[in-house]
Amino acid sequence: MAAAAGIPRVGLTRMRRAGLVSRVCGLGHVAGSGRPTIEQRAVAACLTWPDAVVCERTAAILHGLLGAEHDDGLTHVLVPNGRRPFRGLATHYWSVRPTEVERRGAIALTDGLTTLADCLGRFDDVDAWGLLAWLATRDRITADDVEAQIAERYHLYGVPRLRSMAAALRRGAVSAAEVELHEFLDRCGFTGWAGNQKIWHAGTIVANADVLFAEERLVLEFDGRLAHPRERGRTTPRQRRDDQRDRLLRALGYRVIRIRWEQLVFRPDLLRRLIEYALSAAREAVG
Repeated sequence: MAAAAGIPRVGLTRMRRAGLVSRVCGLGHVAGSGRPTIEQRAVAACLTWPDAVVCERTAAILHGLLGAEHDDGLTHVLVPNGRRPFRGLATHYWSVRPTEVERRGAIALTDGLTTLADCLGRFDDVDAWGLLAWLATRDRITADDVEAQIAERYHLYGVPRLRSMAAALRRGAVSAAEVELHEFLDRCGFTGWAGNQKIWHAGTIVANADVLFAEERLVLEFDGRLAHPRERGRTTPRQRRDDQRDRLLRALGYRVIRIRWEQLVFRPDLLRRLIEYALSAAREAVG
């Protein structure tokens, strides 16, 4: 396009050095020296390789499945064969059907459900389950959505994980660890609870409880093995948000128990007694 506009390669290099244009990714350039948007990067990728399809993390951000904070700085594209490396482009080679591709102007990208299945199936465990939790707690994904992709992708990568995720959502869990907690509650004979429950106050959702005993107003929050410990008296922003939410729930009359993976695996009897005591105390208070 630069050549068609009468700008030779050496002229483009000089313009880049002078700050008149900046490289977006691949062969793409944009006027000025500002940070390119993810849409500009997607256009640049598709202009560099007209047969490329924007996919995975980049497509997820364009579809609103991930926030901009999850951008890794690369533009992820599907291409039909090996290509020489280009700056800023991450190439992938799995297959995609024409019906699973949508167009937004100059951008070709995997459609929303295909992008979702690719991310859930191909991200590492932490990112994949984190994405599932983020979507499920915002009512943006259901077990039916996941199972529909399993039926479409039975021969493709990531199906075993998708099956685990669909089963978790059916149980009201948003992680494999929460499934373990639910199975523990079943083994111990606890009843009257439900997973992934919204708690409302004054017309607003104030919390999404991992497990809620509604009648006893008892909330179980599963921090899991990946929860970050407090170090030297300092807390992370996530811990501060959790503490603020717990204080609000307690002010509304709920009791909150935070459960670590280590308790569930190594001290299940103690955990069972802790929950039994909390439920008994709650029933006595109500009675």
